[in-house]
Parts: sequence; C-alpha cells; structure tokens
Amino acid sequence: MKDRKPQSSSKEHVSLGVRISSFIQNLGLVKKLQRWGRAYSPWPVQFGLGCCMAEGAAAMACRFDTERFGILPLFGPRQTDVLMISGVVTKKMLPRLIRIYEQMPDPKYVICFGQCPSSGGLFWDSYSMVFPIEKYIPVDVFVPGCPPKPEDLVRGFLLLEEKIRRGETEWDKRHKRDTK
Repeated sequence: MKDRKPQSSSKEHVSLGVRISSFIQNLGLVKKLQRWGRAYSPWPVQFGLGCCMAEGAAAMACRFDTERFGILPLFGPRQTDVLMISGVVTKKMLPRLIRIYEQMPDPKYVICFGQCPSSGGLFWDSYSMVFPIEKYIPVDVFVPGCPPKPEDLVRGFLLLEEKIRRGETEWDKRHKRDTK
C-alpha cells in the first residue's frame, strides 16, 4: 500500500477559511461595499432615560418615516448596531448602559441626543450624574437640544450614515481599520 498523508484536522481548515475571509474583507472594494450596506441600514435601540425619549419615539413614527433611510427601530440590543442615548445618565444607570452597549454586535455606533447626555443640561451639577458620557462609551454623533426636535434626530442619523460611509466612526478608529 502507498503511504498516505495524514489527514489535516478541521481546525486547520477553519483557520484557513478565517484567513481567506479576513483577506477578502480587507480588499478595498469589499470594505466600501460593507460600509455602504452598514450606512444604509442602521438599526437603533433606544436607551431613554428622560423627556427626550418621547422625541426619539416621535422621530421613529410614521410622520418622519425613518424607514426610508433604512432605520428600523428594534427593542433588543443583540440585533441592533446603533445605541440612542437620551436623558440623564446617572451613576446607578451607567452599568446597565454599558451592559447594553457590550451586548450589541460589532460594529456598533452611538448617538447621544438631548442636552443631558451631551453637556449635562439642567442637571449638570447633580451629584449622581455621569458626565461626560464619552468617558465610558464612545459616541459618534451628538444631537443638541432640550429636547431636540425629531427632525434633528433624523439629521443625526444622516450624519452617522455619512460617517459610516467614510469610515470615520469611533468603532473604525478603535479597531484601526484601513478606511481607504
């Protein structure tokens, strides 16, 4: 009988597949297509802690029709890629916010809307307020206002889409992706 070569293990095949997949994803055209797809389908989850949450819900309603931009609001963090933070983030709520952020799949983006998470708002000198929020979670877009109009939130999503298309989000910066 002829000497047979030992069969390679399935781990070698998996690692080869992973290497090929990562090589293909690092090609310029494929990266542009991925960013294009991500930019036109942001799925947000809302972490509403205050009065701005009502404006965020109004922005997702039929009057402003955010689905024409590909924005599909969901209620679970494990299927979403955009976290919308509104209202006063307190020391007690911060661990829950971080947990929701960590449950989201990569890539993940964050929009803060309203004065409270952005600059403190009315409660800037409160003993229990966490400020600034970007010390704990990387924020891509801030939408000012107390409360911001639904049109402003839609504009914030359009700014986020533009950042995703250009590859200039905080997630891209943290993972040092080649954005060209």
